[in-house]
Amino acid sequence: MKKEKVFVFLLFVAFIVLCCYPVFINLGDLSARKWDESRNGINAMEMLYNHTFFVTTFDNIPDMWNTKPPLFIWMTALSMKLFGTTMFALRLPSALSCIAIAIYSFWFFKNRFQSVVAAFTSGLVLATSIGFIDYHVARNGDFDAMLSMWIFFYSTQFFLYFEFKKQKNLIWASFFLALAILTKGVAGCLVLPGVFVFMFTKREYLSLFKTKSFYIIPALGVLLGVSYYFIREQFNPGYINAVLENEITGRYAETNEGHTGGVFYYFDLLKGAHYKFWIYCLPLSLIFVFVRAEKQLKRLCFFLFIQILFYWIVITISHTKLPWYDAPFFAFFAGIIALGLNQLYVEINNTSFIKSTIVKPFLFVFICFSIFIVPTKNIFATSIIGEKETYYPEHFYGDFTASVYSLFPAQKKLTIVSEDYNPHLLFYVHILKHQGKEVNVVPPANKFVENDTFLVCEPIMYPKADSTFAYDTLYQEDKIKFFIRIISKAEFFQKKAERLFQSKILEIKGNSEWSSSIKKKAEEKNMSYEKQVMLDALWTLKEAKMISEEENNFLILKFKLF
Repeated sequence: MKKEKVFVFLLFVAFIVLCCYPVFINLGDLSARKWDESRNGINAMEMLYNHTFFVTTFDNIPDMWNTKPPLFIWMTALSMKLFGTTMFALRLPSALSCIAIAIYSFWFFKNRFQSVVAAFTSGLVLATSIGFIDYHVARNGDFDAMLSMWIFFYSTQFFLYFEFKKQKNLIWASFFLALAILTKGVAGCLVLPGVFVFMFTKREYLSLFKTKSFYIIPALGVLLGVSYYFIREQFNPGYINAVLENEITGRYAETNEGHTGGVFYYFDLLKGAHYKFWIYCLPLSLIFVFVRAEKQLKRLCFFLFIQILFYWIVITISHTKLPWYDAPFFAFFAGIIALGLNQLYVEINNTSFIKSTIVKPFLFVFICFSIFIVPTKNIFATSIIGEKETYYPEHFYGDFTASVYSLFPAQKKLTIVSEDYNPHLLFYVHILKHQGKEVNVVPPANKFVENDTFLVCEPIMYPKADSTFAYDTLYQEDKIKFFIRIISKAEFFQKKAERLFQSKILEIKGNSEWSSSIKKKAEEKNMSYEKQVMLDALWTLKEAKMISEEENNFLILKFKLF
């Protein structure tokens, strides 16, 4: 018994390490996403600094666009309080939600269904699910990982209540339902139809309808969740109407911001990107479990399938469709596949033609290892590699402002040229200002004067220079990000001549024959090689009429070539 406990403990430690690696590696490296991560970060920072805990704000006014309840923002603000206003802190609550699902699944399968195999593999399947680990869910500061956690928790607690009739499971289910509502409002209730329908699949479940606690306890959970709406309405009149417009009539009954799709939108998304390997294992696991597993595991598998089916119907009927609406699927998917792998283990263990009890577990481990190769490769080809943003110019500001301050630490004032709505930029402006830096965002039409500096990342934001001024590029990255100083036309031409001069010097040094002849000339004149190179470069430019007499004299004086 003691050996078994030690084995399970070591297995659990290995499980946590394997699950955490794809979730936490490079977590804070990728710059803040414009939708909706940056806005959530601003909500959290303003909550933290302004102490407005019941009314989320954006630009220091009540946020009536992001009208979701504040549980996720509370957790993000707490994370920022502990770890600072960093990308890691912004994403930590989502990452922890993913790990919490994995740990809960381990407990659920091990303690309630005595399946160590399902316990171990469920979290690993989730951690290699692209749609859950990548954009907008487990590794981003968005609501959906936490929402998926509460949904999976309360639905499985309902299942345990149906199976074992223990009131504590009903209490936990209702509590988790309240937290799901406090995380993302009505979206937290979208699997309840599946939970309700499942009750009609077995006669013993129907007896629960006769107990008072079945109605009272979940009602208290819902009341706890929705109470926030009425509290906020007192502080922020009009909030409930905004919620109805944003989450019901403006999102479910109508297409919001052009986000639409057909009947097979989510299937195509899963097959093509979010679940492109595991999706083929899902039907195989379902069939395998339904045909071969013992009754209770069949019921559990059927329950998980029913939740997927009805949630799928609900989000497909919705007029607004977004890629991250499929996030709650993945914990249920992982459970079904884990049950399939558990049944595979049972079948191998019961195989009579393999006599050795040592060979059987090794064979199972080998098969599992082979299965996980492809999804592991897939997951490490996603954003978890943490590469710098190179695709969307409006996402360049986080990386580029950091580069500018690193190269120009004495820069007291930073002016950024941009206009229109860009919460990514505003998020980093918030951070820089709270670090004590003077940062201003101005439109392209802003009037600059000589010696002003500005930063620009988007070509359409590039300001037009006054006819009496020119631009001097102090630093640039990727031929699109520029840190620039306003200079006079005279200084511009001087700098142009200087750049030509330096370019010609490099050309001479790169030409072995030319460089060799200059070395001989320098020796004959008892002059340094560097000075002779500069003299030849200057003479070449002047003879080619690439610089004027005035520019020639300027370069002679600057580089002391007299």
